Amino acid sequence: MNVTHVGAYVRSPRVARWKKVLAVLAVVYAISPVDLVPDVVPIFGWLDDLGVLAAAFGLVARDMAKHAKLQKEQRDKPAELVVDGQVIR
Repeated sequence: MNVTHVGAYVRSPRVARWKKVLAVLAVVYAISPVDLVPDVVPIFGWLDDLGVLAAAFGLVARDMAKHAKLQKEQRDKPAELVVDGQVIR
C-alpha cells in the first residue's frame, strides 16, 4: 500500500465513515493525557496506547487492502455499454 491508496480510501464514499473515524480516534487516544492506564505508569501506560493503535490500524489496514483490491478489479474490468438492451464491450 502507498499514499495513493490511503487517499483513495479516505475519499471513497463506499468506505463507512466509522472506519475513518476509528483511525482518527485511535490517534487522539494515543496522544490524549486521559487513558485507561495513565502514561506515568512506566511500561503499561504506553502499552495500552500501543494496543489501541495496533488494533485500530490493523482493522483499517486490512480494510484498505480490500478496498485497493476492489478498485483494481473495477479498473481492470472492461467497460460495458448497453444499447437497445444489448451489452457492447
